[in-house]
Formats: sequence, structure tokens, C-alpha cells
Amino acid sequence: MTRPRPLFLAFLAVALAPSTGCFDDPAPVGAGQVCDADPCFGCTVPAASNYNPLADVDDGTCECTAKGNPVVDQSQLESDAGGGGLDEWQSFTVGIGGGLARLTIELGSPLDPQPSPATLEIYAGEGVGGMRLATTEVTLEPGLLKLQAFEFAEPVPLAAGEVYTFRLTVPEQTIGHISYGPGDAYPGGMHNGDPQRDLVFRTDMVQCE
Repeated sequence: MTRPRPLFLAFLAVALAPSTGCFDDPAPVGAGQVCDADPCFGCTVPAASNYNPLADVDDGTCECTAKGNPVVDQSQLESDAGGGGLDEWQSFTVGIGGGLARLTIELGSPLDPQPSPATLEIYAGEGVGGMRLATTEVTLEPGLLKLQAFEFAEPVPLAAGEVYTFRLTVPEQTIGHISYGPGDAYPGGMHNGDPQRDLVFRTDMVQCE
């Protein structure tokens, strides 16, 4: 009987080996649909439920299925002034990767003594020029400036060590409605592009399954 030649066996092993590539799901290499694009697009947030370790560029499809209870991550609760306009944003640096479940801001209603509608958005990067990751409609309660918490129906996946921005816009105002911290109270971000001013806020993160 003729024995298979070593060269033939080596060729056969290479031909049967699973191919590697970029997959739509964070499944093991060799499973799912291969991404033929270069660069490959997918979820690049390691803490997200659908993290794709082979993706080169984030395509905004990251999801977070919450597991457990939220915990406080970033917090700047010092206040020494008030004001605010129709469009306010604050950047922050994530310490605990996972899903942003709740954002708390010290404010009131710009239509006091009436409540006011507002839009809350989350952006990737510093400022509002990056990818918008989430948006939700909220209501600002009237009265003295106080901490008001806003929960996201689906936690927003954020990566530890990365900078993100929350933006709060209102359609009209008759009075200042938001609190400012003293100077550069929060070194991990800035308010409306001013490195010497910060809003009063807190972020709560939750683990993603």
C-alpha cells in the first residue's frame, strides 16, 4: 500500500483549516458570516453584549443587555453657579466599561414654574461632532436646581478609558436652568468646549451580558 506523502498531508491540513476574518457577531473565529470589507465594521466596545473583537471600525450597532444593578462611575457634584442656554453639553471619560444606564444632572426647568421638554443625547468623543449613540426625550422638572435622574430604556454601551459627551437641548427658555461646577472641577471632560467649566452630573453604569 502506498503511504501518503508528507507534502500532500500538509496541503490537506491547510485546505481544511477554518478561515479567519471579521464576523457580525462576537462568535469564535470560524463561525458566522465572514466580513469581506476592509476595514471591517462592527461593535468595537469590549463591554458590549455584541462586541466583535475582529471589527476595525465601530458602526454604531453596539448593544447592552443589562446584568445586575447600575453602579456610580463618573461624578462631579460640586456646584457654585447657575445659568444655561438652549444647548448644553458635557464630555466625560468612562472609568467602568459597560452600559450607561442612568445620567443625573443638576438642573431645573427653563420654563419655571412650568416643566419643560428636553432632548438628551450621547455622542462618541469630545463634543457633539462624533457619532450619536443614543437619544431620548425627557422632562425637566421646575423648582430649585436639583439633581434629576434620566434613565435610558436600553443602556448605552461605552468603553472604559474613552471620552463621550452628553448633550441636553431645550426648545425655549425664560430662565437659567442648569448648575455649573467651580472652575475645572472635573478634569475628565469639559462643558461646551470650555476646559475651565463643568456641569454638575453623575453617570451610572451597568454590566452587559
